[in-house]
Amino acid sequence: MLDLKDYSFDLPKNLIAQSPLENRSDSRLLFFDGEKLTDSFFHSITNLIPANSVLVFNDTLVRNSRYVFDHNGAISEIFFIKSVETNVYEVFLRKSSKFKIGMSYSTPDFNFEVISKIDNISIIKVSCNDLSLVLEEKGQVPLPPYIKVENPNSFKKRYQTVYAKKGESVAAPTAGLHFDHKLLDKLLHLGIEFAFVNLTVGLGTFAPLTSDNITNSKLHSETYEVTDLNAEILNNAKESGKKIISVGTTTLRCLQSCFDFNSHKFIAKQDSTDIFLYPPFDNFVVDGLITNFHLPESSLFMLICAFIGTDNAKMAYQHAINQEYRFYSFGDACLFLR
Repeated sequence: MLDLKDYSFDLPKNLIAQSPLENRSDSRLLFFDGEKLTDSFFHSITNLIPANSVLVFNDTLVRNSRYVFDHNGAISEIFFIKSVETNVYEVFLRKSSKFKIGMSYSTPDFNFEVISKIDNISIIKVSCNDLSLVLEEKGQVPLPPYIKVENPNSFKKRYQTVYAKKGESVAAPTAGLHFDHKLLDKLLHLGIEFAFVNLTVGLGTFAPLTSDNITNSKLHSETYEVTDLNAEILNNAKESGKKIISVGTTTLRCLQSCFDFNSHKFIAKQDSTDIFLYPPFDNFVVDGLITNFHLPESSLFMLICAFIGTDNAKMAYQHAINQEYRFYSFGDACLFLR
């Protein structure tokens, strides 16, 4: 039986990044080539990625998911998690006990009715012609709760990758935040090929695990899309022996989910995944992973442990702590090769 405590580590709070650096690619980069650790900077990743590699990005778009309003003289908030059906949404309601099932409530921009509640999640029906427009104009960026800032929208541009295209993600695929246009252009000039997937990032990806027996834990389902063109790029890379490097754990989960282990090909599809990768899983379909530093006892840290080995992961993280790398969404990055 796997014990969640085996994936714990002590992280000083001062290492949790509260804001992004001025330049995206100036973040630090911890490189592990399968044998040794090397301290570097993200803009130097051009010297570390194997030649003839394919970088795979998640081009999802982060939406303004938080809507703050006054309810009977008190500040309340609706955090829109995902759409269930037309005008019906799964949400977090701050101080949800104040909102009763079957009752309707007003905000300055729309009315909503509470349909049901399960634990801390509510289902509401919204009366609004275009909620997406309301959230875009008056919503707030869904920064993680450990980032303390008075105006979340001051980081709106930086909590979005420069290549984001479409989607309704409620959290950023943070590994991609380190890439700027200059670095992307340089990688292309060096012959590095790009492929894209689109996975809508939900809160389940980042939620802490609660079961001591990890094998009983499941992640929330997330939708994804892999187009014919990008499946072709990935399959050609496999056939020609190129290295496939996943930019982020969300991209990796998508690639693992769309790969057919019988035909050994990536399949173009629109689907959903609740895949949970943890040791001793070793059947990875990529050769490298770019990722940020993650929370202890999280599914993401367990994925890292599976990818490079638990001992190596703990060694890398302890090194990062000793060298005062910045952790979490606006923190520094790692490049792990297998």
